[in-house]
Amino acid sequence: MQQLETDDPEQIADYISNYLGHCEKWFGPAVNLKDKRVLILGSGWGTEALWALSKGASEVVGIDPELRDREPLDIALKNRGMEELMPRVSLLQHTSFDAPDLGQFDYVLSNNVVEHITGLSATLYSLRRFMPKDRRSRIVIFTDPLFFSSSGAHFYLRKWEHLTMGSARLKTRVSEVKWDNYRNTLNGMTITDMLGAVREAGLIILDLKIIADRHLSEFNKIAPFIPSGIKPMDLCLEGLFLKLSFPENL
Repeated sequence: MQQLETDDPEQIADYISNYLGHCEKWFGPAVNLKDKRVLILGSGWGTEALWALSKGASEVVGIDPELRDREPLDIALKNRGMEELMPRVSLLQHTSFDAPDLGQFDYVLSNNVVEHITGLSATLYSLRRFMPKDRRSRIVIFTDPLFFSSSGAHFYLRKWEHLTMGSARLKTRVSEVKWDNYRNTLNGMTITDMLGAVREAGLIILDLKIIADRHLSEFNKIAPFIPSGIKPMDLCLEGLFLKLSFPENL
């Protein structure tokens, strides 16, 4: 779920392309998209769609509750000499609950989205209808940064500052767009919440990687200023990668 403070298609196209390395790092070793149908949960401007097409996906469908213009993605495809692949991708303004019958998929990918989803277990369970019993379909999720980590506010401020600074002062330090994102779209998810949602959705974990906070060396300096009651583990865990399956898809 990308939050950008520009509406320039060329700049957004550059943003989309700049994340290809990130997608390759985290999703590349976990999936084989050659000739596969791929559903992107929280597709935003199309970052993961561009990457999936570059890996040979036969069709990519992105769903996102926000309406996105196709132009930046098309520009990114043209810039990479992939314009002939444009018919293979669609970006739809839907959630996994209200989407029409989109057919069945080999993979569901979600990148930096689940930290914005309320009702996470229900959302994960709702993906079941897109995953046929006769295929080894997989859900692959990456999320970073988690809310209580040093960068969990999605601001470019000092480490853990969103937890040590009062809301009134914090609001004056960021743009209106970022403040709205912070206050209204982050769910405050922890690793315990994520694993609980996976469990409640009836999913099986095939792979799990945790990412320690990149600023751990500074944690003890800031810890005395963080409100009590927040668990150190949550403060020092930056991100998660999960590869999941429903039992019938094993």
